[in-house]
Amino acid sequence: MTHLLAVDGPVYRVLAGWTAFLRAGAVWLLLCLPVITAPAATVVLLRTMHAIASGEPAPSLRESSRAAGRAFWPSLRLAGILAAGTVVTVTAILGPSPGGPLGELLPLAVIPVAAMWALVSTWSLAVLEERRDGARNALRYAYLRVVRRPELAIAAVLVCAAVAFVGVVLPPAIWIPYWFTAPALCAVAVTVTCRRAGASVRASSAPTIKEDHHGCSPFPLRDSPPPGTSRSAHG
Repeated sequence: MTHLLAVDGPVYRVLAGWTAFLRAGAVWLLLCLPVITAPAATVVLLRTMHAIASGEPAPSLRESSRAAGRAFWPSLRLAGILAAGTVVTVTAILGPSPGGPLGELLPLAVIPVAAMWALVSTWSLAVLEERRDGARNALRYAYLRVVRRPELAIAAVLVCAAVAFVGVVLPPAIWIPYWFTAPALCAVAVTVTCRRAGASVRASSAPTIKEDHHGCSPFPLRDSPPPGTSRSAHG
């Protein structure tokens, strides 16, 4: 019992983690107060949750405000693209059917596109936070990561949906503390899965390394001499 309540015990660690999530959610909500800053606030929240997941200290409110200012225009452009794409896909799915054979084939083309758009949208702000090289590149690299690791993108969407579902069915007495924590829960799921997918993409594009079983250091296959030829013959 004493160990459970100790400073380094599990109860303290759980409370400290929950407090960090609660604080991150409160800062995100504060930065979202002008609705137009919500995309930048989400970028800051993703950066904060990555720091917490990596064991680093969370940024202060002043640091978060400055980061939101730097991310304002890129994140706003990306949010505009995401909103426009979402309107188009929802309209294509829920809009009137043209009827006939085209009306039967249209859902077969629209639904996969809409699903891909949902997965790319989930990771796009996380890619923008990680790479910081513009809205178009964020969409591009989010798409490449979804294509390479669709299971991680689906997991991120499912976690966010589960967080929202739990918040709906919880008793009203704990709605406020839970919904302050919910944005951070979604953010940590998105940033962890997105960065893991990015690491997988980078690893798959790295040059293949050949192991030297004679105790020498490994070297890329493209530098290996042809079989039966000594390395000295190649200079």
